[in-house]
Amino acid sequence: MLSFLGSTPSHRHVLPTIQSTSDRQRRATTSRRGGQPGKGKRGRKEGRVDDDSKENRTRHSRPIRRRRAARRVLCEPVVARGFLGPPPGRNRAAAAKGLYADYLGRFVHDPQTDLGLGFESVEFAAKDRARLRGWLVRSDPSSTTVVAMVHGLGADRRGLLEQVPLFHDLGYAVLLFDCRNHGTSDGDGVGPSGGVHESEDVSSAVEFLKDAAEFRRVVVFGHSQGAASAILAAGRDSRIDGVIAAAPFEDLAGLIANVAQGRGAPHSRATVYGRLIAWRLGASGASPLDAVAHIAPRPLPLMHGTDDVQVPNQSSKDLYARAGEPKELWIVDGANHWTVLSKQPQEFNRRVTAFLARNFPLQPTQ
Repeated sequence: MLSFLGSTPSHRHVLPTIQSTSDRQRRATTSRRGGQPGKGKRGRKEGRVDDDSKENRTRHSRPIRRRRAARRVLCEPVVARGFLGPPPGRNRAAAAKGLYADYLGRFVHDPQTDLGLGFESVEFAAKDRARLRGWLVRSDPSSTTVVAMVHGLGADRRGLLEQVPLFHDLGYAVLLFDCRNHGTSDGDGVGPSGGVHESEDVSSAVEFLKDAAEFRRVVVFGHSQGAASAILAAGRDSRIDGVIAAAPFEDLAGLIANVAQGRGAPHSRATVYGRLIAWRLGASGASPLDAVAHIAPRPLPLMHGTDDVQVPNQSSKDLYARAGEPKELWIVDGANHWTVLSKQPQEFNRRVTAFLARNFPLQPTQ
């Protein structure tokens, strides 16, 4: 859902290895209803009164249904009309595989299989006690700095596997994890929230890395919704020591309004539309544009493609203008939303290496 923020709308078809949270919950719910005596159609035929009655289901599911409706109102006009999704009339899986080949690449398994790097499977609690799952790739045993990588909307931890070798070779540990309602992490089945709950997951990951894994410094690296989530989290969480943001959006309501206006909605209607959907998603409070002013004096490099039509690079320019020092801005020539990290690999590696060496030089454990 909300696929215009940066990930494949047909992700489960292209990358079937990791089962989605909503599929697992749906099957579990079906199994429970079919396996418990007195529940479901059979129980009602026998005249039994239980918690699965129509009244109870309506009362308990109303908040979830409202949130799902908000996502449908936003998502369907965008995906169905081909803004990001495959062209109408074509097989979605086949079309998505071609459209997002640059984004998906060949990294679809795990660090050991794809990169030859050993890793630990880790699990930690989210703010709502849901379980978040990921991979911890260690490098130099004496390193006390770790890079937490945050994927985009609708993707999962594998979306940033391609960047892991750079940090590993420099001597930094790397955490890749799935946000709530993504990948193998738990969720309520409602779907992404445009950075609202995902930013809370970033803070949960930082807490795990500093308290349980005993790292001293955490740099958060995010793409698209992951970048916006990192900025939101860093604006209120001083435990985050630095942020690297690729193709972030500055304001969810404004982004939705721009998409709606691009689909033909009048400006006034698009503005109301964006604010309503953002409110329904819980994003009516602080935006990345508000949060970014509170990151300094922690370092913030921003990068964005010149050809990004999903999230125009004006977002990064506005975030850069609002942020305090130290900060950097790199507009990547010829890059779109999915190739911003891979369009100019040598320059990307040079800039990231210089940023880490300048702000987070490796320090031995004392």
